[in-house]
Amino acid sequence: MTDQQTTDELRRELDAAIDARDTSIFEAGSSPEHKGRPLHPDSIRTGLLEAGARRKLAQRLEADATSDLTAWVRAAHEAGWEIKRTAEYAGVTRATVYAWLGSRGG
Repeated sequence: MTDQQTTDELRRELDAAIDARDTSIFEAGSSPEHKGRPLHPDSIRTGLLEAGARRKLAQRLEADATSDLTAWVRAAHEAGWEIKRTAEYAGVTRATVYAWLGSRGG
């Protein structure tokens, strides 16, 4: 298998993990500090692809969580919860709650 084929296969595998929101494919301690020296070009390529994919997955998970949290903030507001209490439970600032509520925050 050529380097390009190996890279393409790894990218497909990582993209599938991202789409499925599957974190199990990523090993803990994948930083170059945990690898032997000198670093092999294959290790560097794999490390860059995996770290980039983990970052992309984290961004998607954060977006999903923010969307869910925004919906819960709105539900709390509609149920009459105080902004301060909502912010405390959500783990965000009151300003963030107001921003998510938009014109409904008043």
